[in-house]
Amino acid sequence: LWSETKNLCLADGIQISLNIVPDNNGGAYVIWQDHRNGFVDIYGVHIDSDGNNYEGWPENGLPLASGNHSQHSHTFWQDGENGAILAYIDEKEGATTIQALRVLSGGEIAWSRVLASDNVENTGVRIAPMGNDAYGFAYIVKESGVRNICVKAIDKDGVDLWENEKILYRSNKEQINPRATNASDGGFIVAWEDNRNTYMPTTDIYVQKIGIDGQVLWEADGLPIVIDEFE
Repeated sequence: LWSETKNLCLADGIQISLNIVPDNNGGAYVIWQDHRNGFVDIYGVHIDSDGNNYEGWPENGLPLASGNHSQHSHTFWQDGENGAILAYIDEKEGATTIQALRVLSGGEIAWSRVLASDNVENTGVRIAPMGNDAYGFAYIVKESGVRNICVKAIDKDGVDLWENEKILYRSNKEQINPRATNASDGGFIVAWEDNRNTYMPTTDIYVQKIGIDGQVLWEADGLPIVIDEFE
């Protein structure tokens, strides 16, 4: 449909780990990890249906998360109002936290906040849309040397839907690599690799459905999908 390839970023340094979601006008948001400043930052562009940057989005991308530390491992989704919700890992002064923000069509940041507690190590965040203009997040929480899967939900204004984040299954064995997707009835579904029955590096696959009210809807500790017969 275009007469030539569109260059989104030709800046110095390495640009990797692209992610893309549609807007509501035939265009798209594209974000990536960017090393042009000596740290790992997150840059992005908002392009129209002809591949041109919207006003407010400069050539070579707009810094969405940057500074003298690393921001990486991004996940995002459109907000239904021509913007997008972004979450990422922020490593600053020895702390590993999960940050979230909402970017609007013209590049303005509507809000930015800490999504996950900053007193433990948080990684591996994934986003999924929910009903009522809400968003669910699944991520890894590392406490006392063990990684478990946690979930949280916010509305499009960045306000928590539930009083507390929820650990899907807490044990002295690890759960890692969550993936999240929406459910047609307004909740979201999370799958993860689970070590409760095995010894690393062997893992099983478990899944859980979470309602918009934060209640788990399947087996209390997760529904096993694949169980390895490990001796």
